Amino acid sequence: MNQTLRNIEIICVDDGSTDTSRAILEDYAARDTRFVVLTQENQGAGPARNYGINSARGDYIVFMDSDDCYPYNTTMEKLYGEAKKSGEAICGGTLLVYDLARGVYFTPERQEEAHEKPYSRHYTDSLEEQADMYQECGLICYTDYQFRWFFSRFIYKRAFLIENNLFFPHYLSYEDPPFLVNAMLKAERYYRIPDVTYIYRKSYKETVWTVEKVTDMLKGIVELIMLAEKHHLEVLRQSEYAHLDWFIDVLFMNNLIKDIEKSPSLFLCLHIFNRSSAKAKKPEVVRNTWARLERQQKGRYLIKSCVAFPWYIYKTYCLIYYRDAIRRITPLLALKAWLFFPYFAVKTYVGIAEAYR
Repeated sequence: MNQTLRNIEIICVDDGSTDTSRAILEDYAARDTRFVVLTQENQGAGPARNYGINSARGDYIVFMDSDDCYPYNTTMEKLYGEAKKSGEAICGGTLLVYDLARGVYFTPERQEEAHEKPYSRHYTDSLEEQADMYQECGLICYTDYQFRWFFSRFIYKRAFLIENNLFFPHYLSYEDPPFLVNAMLKAERYYRIPDVTYIYRKSYKETVWTVEKVTDMLKGIVELIMLAEKHHLEVLRQSEYAHLDWFIDVLFMNNLIKDIEKSPSLFLCLHIFNRSSAKAKKPEVVRNTWARLERQQKGRYLIKSCVAFPWYIYKTYCLIYYRDAIRRITPLLALKAWLFFPYFAVKTYVGIAEAYR
């Protein structure tokens, strides 16, 4: 609200809140005509942002989560001015993470762009000190860095997003990286400004992993690995395999693997990883997981998969061609899966073969 760029619309999407969020937003809208309040049933962050993209009337779009902030009241004016001047579809600077518990700023994206391992975070309690660390600016080729985090530090041409059908996938987790990578690949380059343009406030709330969230996380990783293979992005590919390695440990530590039989798409995601990792000569991550999974499940899942195999193929087909796999089985969908099993099987095979050719 206090940004020096005044000619803006502030689109707030109430994603099925159960508290007083909507009333608070409507109160702001009554006092400031720049506010546009949209409501939808709870679907997650991805669909909420897509609703905002389709409803926006401006030439440029920025995204902000409800618990984050901009570092300065001139940030939007700076982003907009540099985007207009450069003429690029994407323009942005640096994101800083503010650790609420310790009261310090750190820069997780610096290491990713520099390809440093392990991440050597730079901590300070001064925003200005961190801002001074970034002086690089100008046109940057995305393939030189291949990052996939922190989409919110950029400003995007709305026409560029609409014309190229660049929307967030309907995932309950990990919906941001596929959007950013797809946008960067389509734009090929972005204009970098030497400013901090977003503050991500980090809290220490424990993540509750449901089968649906796990499935969507793996879908997102699958999508990025497919993109990395297709566009020969080796840094991104290695990053996603490292991310997968960490996430699989999370699954086992939280004893979530026992619920895998409840989600055919989760099982198939791991199966695709198992096959593709062997082809990519990167077997240690997923093959070990597959072995652990098979030891836990023994023959139990095999019997179920034989009976429901057409349904699993149908869900994989949806995952590959429609991004968001069918979440709920119905008699009609089950019948469709059985009747059209050869078609879905061939299309699934072709989709996987093309992705990993």
